[in-house]
Amino acid sequence: MVTFAKALYQYYNPLTMTGIVSFENIKDMHSVAADLSRSLAQPNNADIAIDFPGTMSRYRGDVEDVYKNLLETGESCKPGVREQFIVYAGEIAVGLSAVQLVKEPPEGIDLNVPNLSGFIVNPWRGKGFGSLSLRYRLDVVDERFNGKAYSLVRKDNHISQRLVEANGLVIIGENESKYTYLYNRKLQ
Repeated sequence: MVTFAKALYQYYNPLTMTGIVSFENIKDMHSVAADLSRSLAQPNNADIAIDFPGTMSRYRGDVEDVYKNLLETGESCKPGVREQFIVYAGEIAVGLSAVQLVKEPPEGIDLNVPNLSGFIVNPWRGKGFGSLSLRYRLDVVDERFNGKAYSLVRKDNHISQRLVEANGLVIIGENESKYTYLYNRKLQ
């Protein structure tokens, strides 16, 4: 089994900051705020608002407001309950991801099973950062969330469907617009 310490080594290069870093280990949150604000304002990233409208409203716009919202998010993080991460390409923040328990999970999902969510901004999509982020979050799930998690994926988001399926998540339900995928380490 991959331990969390091994996952940190495997997914984070401290010299270049390439990889995924938990909020509590971010060295320069102002740079993250500037990167996210700039990237999320680009028209080629507008699709992120479909799945993450709240995220778009918090992390796009005035850099100081984005910075304050990032700090607020960081304060709400608690191991085993809500964990958030920034995905880096070199020193540039190119994505955001989370593992968190939610108050109202989809039908058939236990309250103790966390949601996996995340995105990578253009032009960094298709370069392995989504896979890196998901693999890291699955290690977190194995280490601190009893090896189970779910994710909601739009039916028209075939790239994300392939990504989660390639990493062992299986469809367990659906509604009009989304599939519910489940990860269970015991079934891997």
